[in-house]
Amino acid sequence: MQSFLKPAVCVLVFMACSFAGAVEQPILYVLSVGVDAHALKEGKKDDYGHDAKVMQKVLKEKCAPLFKEIHSKLLTGENANKENIIKGLTWLKNNVGTNDVAFVLISAHGAMGKKNGFWIENAGRDLKNHKDTTLFGNDIKKMMGEISGRVYFYLDTCAAGAILITTPNNPIPPNVYIVCACQAKEEAATMGTKRNWSVLSKAMAEGMLGKADFNHDGTVTLGELEAYIKMRTPQLNGGQHPAFAKPKWNYSVPLTKP
Repeated sequence: MQSFLKPAVCVLVFMACSFAGAVEQPILYVLSVGVDAHALKEGKKDDYGHDAKVMQKVLKEKCAPLFKEIHSKLLTGENANKENIIKGLTWLKNNVGTNDVAFVLISAHGAMGKKNGFWIENAGRDLKNHKDTTLFGNDIKKMMGEISGRVYFYLDTCAAGAILITTPNNPIPPNVYIVCACQAKEEAATMGTKRNWSVLSKAMAEGMLGKADFNHDGTVTLGELEAYIKMRTPQLNGGQHPAFAKPKWNYSVPLTKP
């Protein structure tokens, strides 16, 4: 009887180890925001909206093999107002699990204020009611810190580096990786020569589509994309230098599969 039981025990142990070693793919949530509030007021073309649309498309196509599911929200033009952006961040907070990833792009005008710090010129911003109609960097960081999973935040604005300024009451959350289009609060983020791409968004798209695959293994990792952005951004605009806030993560995790 023992000779019949031993093989069965071995099979059960093998099956248990196989299931225990399986790692479920994360779900990717994308919030892509792009708005040129100045262009909207003047009835001109919104190039920042182009950034958001193309980045959403790239992420949905090139991240698909690496994630269990991809869910995305796009906010451009008049829809990229403070209320809707906050709703988008709340959507991430309510849905992103601990094993999931949130990818947030905000491409817009930005500036550093004396009283409330860094702010984004979202659609619907009213100079007469600046505090209530404007999205501030401190509020963005606070909301991202409430998201359970990892957050990859790409901020493509002038003075973007100002969002990295911290206070005891407003630190950079440990679950948030931030890439800023420019380092200093006085530095400008510019459009490319054809003016249909901002420099950071163009570098990001190129990298995700394969130019950042430095080791030619068929995937682009978070670390490879960062290295490409550092190299490519000054090439596109010598006066612009990206800045980063980096949690203690493993940056060799694949992000796209071109």
